[in-house]
Amino acid sequence: MSHRSLRIVAAYHALGMASTDQLVNSADDALNDGVYSYSLGELATFRNPTWADCSPLFVAALRELQIPFPEPAAAIGTLLEFHVIRMVEGVASPGEALHDLYSIDLAFRYDPPVKLPPAALEPLRPFIDRYYAIEEYHGVRSYREEQALPQLEDDSLDRLHTEVLSFADDWSRSRWGMVLDPSWFTSDVLALARGVLSDGAFDRLPILADAVQEAGCGDEDILDHLRKDGPHLRGCFVVDLLLGREPGGTNR
Repeated sequence: MSHRSLRIVAAYHALGMASTDQLVNSADDALNDGVYSYSLGELATFRNPTWADCSPLFVAALRELQIPFPEPAAAIGTLLEFHVIRMVEGVASPGEALHDLYSIDLAFRYDPPVKLPPAALEPLRPFIDRYYAIEEYHGVRSYREEQALPQLEDDSLDRLHTEVLSFADDWSRSRWGMVLDPSWFTSDVLALARGVLSDGAFDRLPILADAVQEAGCGDEDILDHLRKDGPHLRGCFVVDLLLGREPGGTNR
C-alpha cells in the first residue's frame, strides 16, 4: 500500500517547496500507519536532520515503496486535489485552503524553484481568483478600521465562503465522479457507505476501503483516503459520491 501523505510531500518536493520537517513528519505518519521501508525508517529516526540528509532518504523511500516521484506539472494537480478535498470535507476552511493554493501560485510568480510548463498553474486560477476576492473583502474592512469608519453590516464574507465551497464541491464531483466505476457499487459497499453516513461513523471508512477494493477499485488515492485516520467534518466525499449525494449535503 502506498501512502497519501508521502505522495503529498513528494509533490511539494517535486516543486522545490518541501521542508525538512515535512519529509521527517511524513515518514513518521507512514510508519505509524504500518507503511515501512528501510529508508523510511532511517528518515524517521535521523537525529538533527538536515535537508542534505533527508532528501536522498525520502526519494529512496519513495522508490522502495514504488511511489513515483512526480513531474512538477503533475505535482500541481496532486496538491490542488488535496487542498480542495480538505476544503470540501471541512478539514480546512475556505480561507485556509485558498491560502495554501495561493502560496503555491506565489512561489512560481517571481523566482520559480523549478521550471514548469507555461500552462501548469492554470488549474489553480479559479481558486486564486476567489482568494483575491476574499482578500479584497478583508482589505476593505481593514481600511475602514484604519480610517475609523463604521464597518458595513453585510454577509459578504459568508457569501464568498459559500460560493467557494459550492465551486469546490462541483470541482471535486467533476474530478472524482469520473473515477468511480459502477461495478464497485455492490450491495456490501452501499450498505457500509449508508452506515457510515447515518451513524457518522467515519472510523469505519477503512472497512469501506476493503469492500471497495474487493469490488475492484485499485485507485490508490481513493483507498488511501478512506484508510487514512483523519477528520471528515462535512462528510467524506467518497461516501457522498457512492451514495449519489451532494458533498456534505443532500441526496441528488
